[in-house]
Formats: sequence, C-alpha cells, structure tokens
Amino acid sequence: MQSSGKLRFFRKMNLSSKIFVAFMLLLVPWLSAVGFISSFLAARAINEQALNTISQTLEQAKKNLVSVVDEVNNTLFIISMDRELQETLNSPAPQDEFSASQEVSRINRSLTFPGGLNRRYESFKVYALSRPLYPPLWAGGYVFNDSMVKEEEWFKKTLELQGKTFWRGPHAELFKAGTFISGLRAIKSVKNYQVTLAVASVEVNISTLADILGGITLGRTGYVLLVDKEGRVLYHRDPQKLGTVIQEDYISRVLGSAGAGNFLTTLGDRKTLIFYTTVEATGWKLVGVVPYKEAGGTARVIQNYTLLAIILSALAAALWAYRIASGITQPLGKLLQVMREVEKGDLSVRAEAATSDEISVLASGFNRMLHRIEGLIGQVVEATAKQKEAELKTLQAQVNPHFLYNVLESINWMAISRGAMDISKMVTSLAGIMRYSLSPREEVTLKEEIENIKRYLAIQKMRYGEKIDYVLDIAPGIENILIPKFTLQPLVENALVHGLEPKTGKGEIKISGYLKGEDIFLMVEDNGVGCEEGIIQEMLAGKTGGHLGLKLVEERIKIKFGPSYGLSFHSQPGQGTLVSLRLPRREAEEDGVHEIAGGGR
Repeated sequence: MQSSGKLRFFRKMNLSSKIFVAFMLLLVPWLSAVGFISSFLAARAINEQALNTISQTLEQAKKNLVSVVDEVNNTLFIISMDRELQETLNSPAPQDEFSASQEVSRINRSLTFPGGLNRRYESFKVYALSRPLYPPLWAGGYVFNDSMVKEEEWFKKTLELQGKTFWRGPHAELFKAGTFISGLRAIKSVKNYQVTLAVASVEVNISTLADILGGITLGRTGYVLLVDKEGRVLYHRDPQKLGTVIQEDYISRVLGSAGAGNFLTTLGDRKTLIFYTTVEATGWKLVGVVPYKEAGGTARVIQNYTLLAIILSALAAALWAYRIASGITQPLGKLLQVMREVEKGDLSVRAEAATSDEISVLASGFNRMLHRIEGLIGQVVEATAKQKEAELKTLQAQVNPHFLYNVLESINWMAISRGAMDISKMVTSLAGIMRYSLSPREEVTLKEEIENIKRYLAIQKMRYGEKIDYVLDIAPGIENILIPKFTLQPLVENALVHGLEPKTGKGEIKISGYLKGEDIFLMVEDNGVGCEEGIIQEMLAGKTGGHLGLKLVEERIKIKFGPSYGLSFHSQPGQGTLVSLRLPRREAEEDGVHEIAGGGR
C-alpha cells in the first residue's frame, strides 16, 4: 500500500518534477561507471577517427592527383591519335624547309582545333623523329625536331617504354617561368605499331600539385609530400627540396610498400606517424608526416576532460536536474505555441530547433513539413502558370502558320485580280515551299522533293530571268522512292548560288535520277564556274561560308544509311560541277504517301 501511495504521488507530479526525480534516481548511481566506460571508448574511437581522417584526406588528395594524371594521359592519347599528325608523320620526310613549314603548320592547326585538347596545362610539345627540317625547340609552336632533346636521358627512357607514359620529374622549361613535371609518350604509327613517329610531352606546372596538396593540414605541424618511384620529391612544402631525393629510412620503407598504410617511426627525437598511399598509374607515393602527439594527443586530452566533467557533473547533479527538466518542458511549450499559429493559417512560423535532442528532432520534422507544404503550394501555383503558358504557346503554334497561309492566299488573289500573274505564281510557289518545310514528315517521295524544287526554281527564275534554266531527267518508275526531306534542294541551291550566279552568260541546271541494283542515284549538274578539288573537300567539311547545307546533307545520309551512301563531287574550274547522291532503294507504300504541298488546307 505504501508503494502504491508513492506511485500515485509520482503520477500527480507535473512533467518537470517527474524528470527531476527520475534524473536523480538514475544518474547518480550509474554516472561513475558509465563515465569511465564512455571515456575509454571515446578515446579509442577518437584515435581511430584521427587515423581514418588522415588516411581519407590522403586518399582524397590521391583522387585529385589521379584526375591530373588521367587528364595528361588522355591529352597524350588525343595528340597521338590526331589524324593530321599521323598522316603527315607517316608520309616521307620533306626535302625543303618550305614543305616542312607547311607540314608543321597543318599539325599545329589540327592540335589546336577547339575542343581538341584540354588547355588546363601549361604547354604541350611534339618532338618529331627523322624530321631534321622541322623547327628546333627554341623556335616556338608545338611541333619540333628532336635535335635538342634526343640525347636527354628522359627522352631515351620515353622511347624505351614503347608507347607507355614516362613521367619526368621537376624541371625548367625553355622560355617559361616556374617548375614543371611532364608526362611523355612515344607516338606509334597507327599503320605499323613497330614504327615510332614522335614523342609527345604535356607539361604540368608544379603549382597544379600545390593547389591540390598545399591546403592539406595534418595536425598542427604535420605535412604531406609527393615522391616518384625513385624517391625524388615532386611536391614538398619546402620548394628547395623539389627534385631532391630524401635520404630517410621511412622513405625507403614507403617505396618498398604497396598500396596504402601507416606505421610509427622516429624522426629526430620525436615519435612520428607516417601515412602513405600509392598513385598506381605512376608509382608515385603520397606521404603524410604527423607527430604522434598531434595525432593521438587529442584523444588523451578529451579523455581527461571527460573524466573531470563526469566528476563535476555528479557533484552538481542536484543543481542541474531542475534546469535540465525545465529545458525539456520549455521547448515543448514553444512547439505547442507554433502549432496553434499554424492552425490559424500562418505557415511562415517555425519551431525553434537549437539542440539535437528528440524534441528538437520533432521540431525540425515539423519545420520540414511546413516547408514542404509551402513548396507544394508554390509548385501548384507555378505548374498552373506553366500550363496556361503552354496552352497559349500551343495555340500560337497552331494559329501562326494558318495565318501566314491565309495572308499568302490573300496576296495571291489580289495579284490575280490585278492581272499580276508573275506575282501570283511566285506567291503560290512560296506557299507550297512553306507547307513543305513545316510538314512533320522526315521522309518524302522523290516526286514530292522534285515538286518542291520546281517551286524553288520557279521563284529563282523570276529573279534571274533568262540567265538560268533547268532540265529534269528522272527515270520512269522511281517517283515513289523514299528519300530524306530537303535532300536535293540544298544541292540545287548550291549549284545556283555558287555555280551559275558568278557565271557570265546563260546557265543550266540538270537534275537526273536512275536506279542501279538496289540503290538510287540522283545527280545535280551545272555548267557554272566550277571549283578546285581542295575547295570541294572544304565544302563537305563545312569550312567554307555558305556550304553548311552540303555538310548537313552528307552527315544525315551517312548517319541514317551508313558510310556507303552519301555525296560525291566532280568539278573543274570553268567546266561546271556534278554532284552525285547515292541512296538505298526504299519504296513508299501507296496509302502512306501524301501530297505535302498540294490542294487546300
């Protein structure tokens, strides 16, 4: 009965008093035991965490170094596989300086084409073998002969590696300030891998390594260094040590170890922790040097303070109990007040969540819920606005073409009513071209493409008069062959603008087509001014102004049907140009063929 009375009295207490009593009953007897155990576990965990943190720091720095190494290797590969470089260096060596200069200029332009190389690096060079007429290293540019470097040890080692990357340690570069490391690779002929054409070199400023490693802090006085497979320093916080070999036992031990790890050694009179990890692609070792007291001393300090805090907490438990109880109940009251404000419709209020206890977690969850509700309301408003905008754009997309057709039709009738039949014919042709262009179909019949070309040439004849004429010679039975839309029109336009327009006197365009086996051949021939073979190649590459349409037609056909199909050119200055187009034979089904530009709307 006495126990029941005590429980009844406990139940009648308010929440703050209950917490106070429970705190006193539970804390004092167990505080010492829990404190000793927790301090021991905390010290061990902190030690492990300190070691893991340092190891993770080195691993992250290693990833950044690997990205630099990968980018250098990728750049060396791009240089090695450059088409112009391979074709030029696989050809016989030039016999005069002018020819050599032209070769170097072509390679330089190819290597510096936009997007070809990552220009993050300080510079890159190509040392061509067996090209004595190429410029020497001091001449500037990217491509040189090997006269100034072929006796260098690093050059010989690069050749010995037969296409693998050789890393040259810290060194100076001609006409450049600073210290560099270089990745070098022998460029092998793609035609005969046994033949070495050149040596490519990509220079990385030491400041790049400093940007990665310079900001790493290991304790108060710890530091990192980077050494190559021979122990030569590639990075050190002391610039005077770059390129030197550190004669310390711990470096020898690191170089003899694979992968990553750590060990304890003595440097001078201090115990020191050595951490290391390996950059596998290069054999470099990234080393962290940390005094043992700085790595493990924090755990001991925390352990001592933890024990002291436990003792003081036990002595002051009675004084703090009520405050702790109040600290628990007061946030609950504040959270309840915020909930009442939300009930009134105010979603801008937020509960205070300054600690990490369960009440703060509850308050944070409540705040996230409010934020989510506000976001959903905003999304609904934004989605509604976007839907209205999309509906308006859809309506505009439907109205505008129809409006333009009506305008052209009105102009046509006005021209007819006034007897201006030339204007009527031109407007009718333009309307047909518009309908053809706006059709969603990607493929049309040859007949439809020819009809569109007729409309285009009708407009051009009104412009040029008797200066131009055209002839159609399409073999019977191929009208229903399917071809990509706007395949012939760019060829006709090219013949007119670049063949006949500069010509003196009357010009003629002949459009013909015939079947051969399972392929269809379409030709556009003009008797215009013609051009050189080199200009034709530039036209197909899209490098000359106004010829981008030819390049696009060529690319579309090859992507869709394969490399066996596409354009071919035959042209001579003053004798005109013949463009031949080869496509696979594909018949259109009768119910799938529709006139794009015919009749009414």
